[in-house]
Amino acid sequence: MQTETGASALNNCIIVIPALEPDGALPAYVSALLERGAAQVVAVDDGSSPACDGIFRQLEALQKGEWEDWELTGARESLLSSLRTMEDSPSSLEDFVVGQAAAGSDETIPGLIAALQGVTPQRIREAAQAVKPDTIYFLKGKEAQA
Repeated sequence: MQTETGASALNNCIIVIPALEPDGALPAYVSALLERGAAQVVAVDDGSSPACDGIFRQLEALQKGEWEDWELTGARESLLSSLRTMEDSPSSLEDFVVGQAAAGSDETIPGLIAALQGVTPQRIREAAQAVKPDTIYFLKGKEAQA
């Protein structure tokens, strides 16, 4: 969403994502939030199983710029395919439009496709470096019994 001054509604926002058992889409989702202007995104490992460690390692590798060209191409093509598929499904298109209205965004699917096609490796590194993975533990202690 753009404000009257042209700034993103997410400017200066810090977004916290409680990531309990995240799927492989987490890094792309974080990148999209940063692309929309979020100042910082904190992905909190909310007690995920060891099976999800790879997703957090992947996010760390993105921050360092450690990926192969085929990974970038594959990720881009997967996201482009998902966006194009939305245009062919009335219910998906409806969900997209309702979601955009709820978010106050005027982005279109063709606009998102064009933006995605213009994403550079440098932009991915910059976006990933703005993500601060963290772990929050809530400890409940038992009162000492006499």
